[in-house]
Amino acid sequence: AAAYAGQLTGSDLDVRAVMGTKDNLDWYRRQYQAAVDATVFARDFAQVRLADLNAGQRVTHLVTEPFLGKQTPRDSELPGVFRGLSKMYLGMFRHWRTLLADGARLVVIFPRVTSRSGRTYHLDSLLDKLSALGYTRTSSELIYARPGAIVERDVIVFSYQEGK
Repeated sequence: AAAYAGQLTGSDLDVRAVMGTKDNLDWYRRQYQAAVDATVFARDFAQVRLADLNAGQRVTHLVTEPFLGKQTPRDSELPGVFRGLSKMYLGMFRHWRTLLADGARLVVIFPRVTSRSGRTYHLDSLLDKLSALGYTRTSSELIYARPGAIVERDVIVFSYQEGK
């Protein structure tokens, strides 16, 4: 496969993650002699504005793992946690419309938790609301979890169409 070359913007709340990303990009440039113009900074991507991006260019690809809730939630907390996460995710998808180019592709990680009683909590009901905002799911189900993890990750790919 050909090496990626082009502009890249990244952000994370964790300064150590930002430093690690910069180190990884330096390695990638050397390893593949790739011309990657990268801007990486410490900030929640839900707070990024168009002026923060490379020359104000709209985002064509977005890969993100937003906040997934507590790592070890109690069963009694899960309904409230997932109501809050649903509102947060919906707000992020609304905000991203100000940053995304028409035809943009997104990979977004969603939380999924199965309680001790066997009930599964997820954000599947949010997916229906996203289509009205211009997002179309383009992937089948892909759930990832580390061994013993309570919070699983549901990896979902979307395309974005402006004007919806």
